[in-house]
Amino acid sequence: MEYHDNIGVPYDDPFDEENDCPLDEENDCPLDEENEITRGITIMRKVIRARDKGTTFEVGWNEHGQPIDPNASMFVSYIGAVVREHIPITLDCWRPKDKSIIGPAKDFIWSEIQRSFIVDDTHKKYVLQEAGKLHRGFRTMLTTKHLKDADGNFKDRPNLYKGLISPDEWKTFVAKRKSEAFKAISDLNRKRAEKAPYPYKRARRGYALLEQDIVSI
Repeated sequence: MEYHDNIGVPYDDPFDEENDCPLDEENDCPLDEENEITRGITIMRKVIRARDKGTTFEVGWNEHGQPIDPNASMFVSYIGAVVREHIPITLDCWRPKDKSIIGPAKDFIWSEIQRSFIVDDTHKKYVLQEAGKLHRGFRTMLTTKHLKDADGNFKDRPNLYKGLISPDEWKTFVAKRKSEAFKAISDLNRKRAEKAPYPYKRARRGYALLEQDIVSI
């Protein structure tokens, strides 16, 4: 699998459910995703500048293995920025049976994170799972905000993300979302989401930092 290697400063999928390939849905998309993407680019620049000066950042962890302060928000934003910069939006399955499809990309992400943050191997699983969620969130945002215009016509590649998405990627991404398989499973999962017992959509700080805030009061 090819993945973007030009790092710069710039839930069910219509695929095999057994392989844990979730569909991009509204519930996967953090609040105000586009602001988070802009923030992620800013964070990436800051982190890379610091790394060039030999600085790495510590990350706190709670008893559940979730990042907390110091630097939790920056850490998660950077994971998202790396994923959006390097993993194509045409990647549908984050955990396929054939590990050769995604394995090299996951290794690359983990390596990039460790270059800038002090994170040991015990947290690798969290980092890669979060990377998968953020990748889905990006695809969801593109589907809900940039796929069609007000009249339901499919739109061209959004100017805002031309630095992250190639013309061929966007063409493939749109074609998949025109398929009947995608539409059918999307409808099914939207119905599931409506029945979710906890409809809270996480903001950037998330549950772990919310818990940390409460405990510190």
